[in-house]
Amino acid sequence: MHDRAFLAAFEATTLSSEHWTHRAHLRVAFLYLRDLGFDEALVRIRSGIRALNRSNAVEDTPTSGYHETLTVAWARIVASAITPACSEDFEAFALSNPRLLAKDLLRAHYSKERLLSPEARASFVEPDLGPLPDQGSRAMTLPAPRGRMFQDEAFHVDDLAGAVVERLLGLVTDPERGPFLFLLKLRDRPWQRFYLDLGIGFWEEWADDVIDDDLSDTEQVDFGANLQLAGATVQSVVCEAGPRLALTLSCGVFVIESEDPRDLDARTVVAYRTGAS
Repeated sequence: MHDRAFLAAFEATTLSSEHWTHRAHLRVAFLYLRDLGFDEALVRIRSGIRALNRSNAVEDTPTSGYHETLTVAWARIVASAITPACSEDFEAFALSNPRLLAKDLLRAHYSKERLLSPEARASFVEPDLGPLPDQGSRAMTLPAPRGRMFQDEAFHVDDLAGAVVERLLGLVTDPERGPFLFLLKLRDRPWQRFYLDLGIGFWEEWADDVIDDDLSDTEQVDFGANLQLAGATVQSVVCEAGPRLALTLSCGVFVIESEDPRDLDARTVVAYRTGAS
């Protein structure tokens, strides 16, 4: 099963108990931690396991069911093994890190008594034998900005799918015309800058210093805050003739388009609708 299909089955709670193995636990942790920050990944891992347990009629008791310390400890270990800008699938990751497939790896960190205690099951407890990797030990470095990536009537930005939105701003120099330039900050990625001009669409990627210049002498509309987009994931970015540029997110579609396609200096119109595109 492909990683995407596997994660969809996990989130839909359709994995059976016999398929919910140690390897499957690692796979879920890897797929979330590869693409998300540690805290958000842990929230999704935790909630997903609890939901899957309920679906499989697994009850939480002092001796069975969800185990918080196991979940957090393994998440920290997996996170420490993921390299910056990791894009490999789980099978490649597992081949590169065979030691993680050993279920008894935590014996180097926890005594049996501590790990099997009701306290460890109910809430995270620190190890008593050896320290775990720090959750921030994965050294995150942003990929180098690519500058202008697209300048055309139609294009797709394919490599942003799954990225998490932190901010979305519109820049305004003339209040009567509204926003003309849009800045999208994605977690663990450089700033994305997009706009319409001369009847075509533009998509660019820039470092903080370039964006600071953009922000220094303009007013901003905080679409991210106004539309509650923080934490949403990118599904697709598509520019079509018109021009019309659609940023499809997990929570809705953010669209910019020319007010008058016949006027190369026409105002940019912004629209947002919730739900699927």
